[in-house]
Amino acid sequence: MIEKIKEENVWDFLKNDNKPIMIYGMGNGAEKIISTLDTYGVKVSEIFASDEFVRGHSFLGYKVLKYSDIYDDFNVVLAFATHLENVIENIKKINNEHKVFAPDVPVCGGGLFTKEYVKEHNDEFDFVYNNLADEKSKSDYVDIINFKVSGKVDYLLKSYCDKDSVYKDILKLDICKLAEEKNQGKPIKVVANLPYYITTPIIMGLFESHVPLDSITIMVQKEVADRMQTGPGSKDYGALSLAVQFYAKPEIVVNVPPECFMPRPNVGSAVIRLKRHETRPVDVKDEKLMFRIIRASFNQRRKTLANGLNNSPEIGYTKEQIAAAIEELGRGASIRGEALTLEEFARLSNIFSSMSK
Repeated sequence: MIEKIKEENVWDFLKNDNKPIMIYGMGNGAEKIISTLDTYGVKVSEIFASDEFVRGHSFLGYKVLKYSDIYDDFNVVLAFATHLENVIENIKKINNEHKVFAPDVPVCGGGLFTKEYVKEHNDEFDFVYNNLADEKSKSDYVDIINFKVSGKVDYLLKSYCDKDSVYKDILKLDICKLAEEKNQGKPIKVVANLPYYITTPIIMGLFESHVPLDSITIMVQKEVADRMQTGPGSKDYGALSLAVQFYAKPEIVVNVPPECFMPRPNVGSAVIRLKRHETRPVDVKDEKLMFRIIRASFNQRRKTLANGLNNSPEIGYTKEQIAAAIEELGRGASIRGEALTLEEFARLSNIFSSMSK
């Protein structure tokens, strides 16, 4: 991999270049960048922000300027992350007028991403590169590493795409067909950092479409990770817990606190690994029926299991049949769905399957 990295370390470039350095943005990111530049003996000339944002601010002793107030030739160092289209367009505009750098600084922990770091871990980088499925992925991978070394946003913009269209497409994509074409149908490992709002549909889509999976490793909101691995009796226990545990063994790999992100979110996160079961953990005759029962049981958590099933349009059994099935399960009439294990839901489903409607 090191032979594909042609760029100079961003910190060395900024030190050796004779242009003034202007920091774009304020906050924790700017503090870390200014501190790192200081260790290289590099002083920042000015700090600026978007014209519409500046209201007489000062930051670390600098008067915050408007971009339109700066006329000299200079290098721009971006000190924040963004997903907003209008801000990205503004960064592109500035990059057309000046060189824009976005140095990779550690949000938590230490160590800079430099050519020396790439060289030290060259075998690991090569391993990832050689296991990517297509040339576009490999090209983007090299661009991102060059970006992290050089800080040049040109590399980042080159690999940029409309993420919403990508995430919508993954829900429509025939992953089974892709796995057959690209991996000869062998089990695949899914590793992703997804927008939290679409994580569950993607996970369940992969499981329910019976994609040949070995495991899924993703970052999710901490409370979602807790729900995936919890059991009966917990307030976090629900339909998601049972669905995930039917298909896989969930394990939280590491908790990621808010201070590890920039900007800092209001919620904690966790990396969770879902290792696909080699054989089903329960014997169930009708998988779809079982999940209809599970959904009905948790749609009205405060009601008894019998009432939840009776009130659900997805359950086509009579009140008497429902009562008889719960009795055959060995549970009392007052039991709630949140008290049942996955095995009990499977048994309940099998009892219903043996009944005639």
